[in-house]
Amino acid sequence: MPKYRKKPVVVEAWQFTKNNFSNGAPDFIRFASNKPVTLFSQYAGEVIYGEIQTLEGVMRVSEGDYIIKGAQGEFYPCKPDIFEKTYQLENSCNQLIKVNNKLLEIGFFIFGIILGWTLFYCIVSQLI
Repeated sequence: MPKYRKKPVVVEAWQFTKNNFSNGAPDFIRFASNKPVTLFSQYAGEVIYGEIQTLEGVMRVSEGDYIIKGAQGEFYPCKPDIFEKTYQLENSCNQLIKVNNKLLEIGFFIFGIILGWTLFYCIVSQLI
């Protein structure tokens, strides 16, 4: 039977912790159309939880869970152990690669060279 690997897709995610909750949800959650995420606090912040309107219906988000905005703009909760096995932080070098490729695509040759050298430095500095 054939095996398949998930395609790499960059998503936005936020871990729902008391500290993060007290600092406020990030913009991708606060300004989402149709307000699919509702977060609650009880007992002066001692208990936090939330509800997410997903494609499969309403799902509960508990303290420590990640709230993910998927590739199609959908939201869903994810337990921390699954999140850590499935996702890795998108680092600045990966973002530089994407910007560099885009600039070269649209003909910004000089900017591409400058960004290319910055990217080279970023990669080399990680190897050292």
